[in-house]
Amino acid sequence: MMLASCEQALRLTIPAVRIAVAKTLADHGMQQKEIANALGVVQPAVSKYLNHKYSSKVAKIEQLVKGEGLEKAVAEMALNHKSKAEISKNIDRTASRDILVRFALGL
Repeated sequence: MMLASCEQALRLTIPAVRIAVAKTLADHGMQQKEIANALGVVQPAVSKYLNHKYSSKVAKIEQLVKGEGLEKAVAEMALNHKSKAEISKNIDRTASRDILVRFALGL
C-alpha cells in the first residue's frame, strides 16, 4: 500500500520538478524545443508547462519546488549541456525528496 502511495506522489512531483526546471530554463533564454530536448519530453509538454496547463495539485508542488530552490541544480545541469540521462536521474532524485513526497501525499 505504501508503494502505491509513493507512486501516486511521484506522479505529481516529477511533473512539478520538470515544470520548475522548464520555467527556469525559459527564463535563461532557452527555446521550448531546447528545453524539451534537455528534459527528455516533447515540445508540446513544455508549452503546457510554460502556459500553466496542469493541475492545481501539481501547481502547488511546483511552488514548493521553486520556494525551496530545488530546481536550480537540475536547471544548471541543462544549461551546462549535461546528458539527458543525467538530467532525468536528477529530476527523479529531486522529485523523490521527502519534503515533496510528503507534501504530495498530504494534498
